[in-house]
Amino acid sequence: MKKTNFYFSLLLSFIGTLSFGQNYSFEKSVLQYQSLQNAQSVSNNEIWTPVTQFNLEIGFPFTFIDNTYSSLIISENLYFGNDSTLSTNIIMTSYGNLIHKLNSLSPILTKLVGNAGNRIRIIEFKNTGFVYGSEKDSTNFQTWLYEGTNIIEMHYGQSNITDIKVFKGLGPSEKGPLIGIVKDIDTSALVLSGIPSSPVANLIKESSPIDEFTGLFGYPSPNTLYRFIPKSTSSTDMIDVKKYFFYDTYLQTISLNLPILDSKEKILFYNIEGKIIKQYFLKESIDVSSFENGIYFCTFLYDGKLLTNKFFKN
Repeated sequence: MKKTNFYFSLLLSFIGTLSFGQNYSFEKSVLQYQSLQNAQSVSNNEIWTPVTQFNLEIGFPFTFIDNTYSSLIISENLYFGNDSTLSTNIIMTSYGNLIHKLNSLSPILTKLVGNAGNRIRIIEFKNTGFVYGSEKDSTNFQTWLYEGTNIIEMHYGQSNITDIKVFKGLGPSEKGPLIGIVKDIDTSALVLSGIPSSPVANLIKESSPIDEFTGLFGYPSPNTLYRFIPKSTSSTDMIDVKKYFFYDTYLQTISLNLPILDSKEKILFYNIEGKIIKQYFLKESIDVSSFENGIYFCTFLYDGKLLTNKFFKN
């Protein structure tokens, strides 16, 4: 994949949409980072480099930009399709000269969680190093691909970056990673720039000198979540569940604010392993204080739609 020749022309800065045949909106959030447990190893403990490639079956049809895929290629980014140049249909989760660390393990892990029709493919880069970094430099991050909605989430864990030289060759500033989604590396992409805590999604189009483009100024702090939502999917369900669902971290209760609450319907809670741990009939308030700390998903049927939300219990 092209590195120092990553040429783009910046047409428009916005937190909004990108037309790739599909419109995407972008939002930044916060969610406690949780490393995968009992996960499948993609890298099989191999020493990998930025050009190493691993193939992975997603486990469900996933629509990215214009096409639907059943598998992807994992390198230092995620690639869809059969483009041997790795220059099209890219999810850039932490594009920053990533490499396996020399004196410790840097596994690439994956797990499929949730129930059929509502699953999530999670891919984790753990204790990953940098080509231009020292052995002390490392990062942890995950990509979540959602079945049905085709939402893409990027979750960032603990990182230790001692020198910005790890970002050498990434834009004129060389002060942070390139993160976003790409249709074609030379002509169309949605890439984040600015401060990682409040980034701007930039629409990139047409080839031009690299000095017209910059990425993030710094690395995302732990528990940062970036979300890209295809507007052509049922992302309205996601908005609805936020409207109806409230988690009180102090009282450790779930409140359901539904106009009509059908007490015959059930709400299911399952952990990040995909195991259902509790189920209740729908009611206005549900006590989750007995849950162990961690990330949980809940699903319930409302108005003919299966709604899903996630929360972190601590």
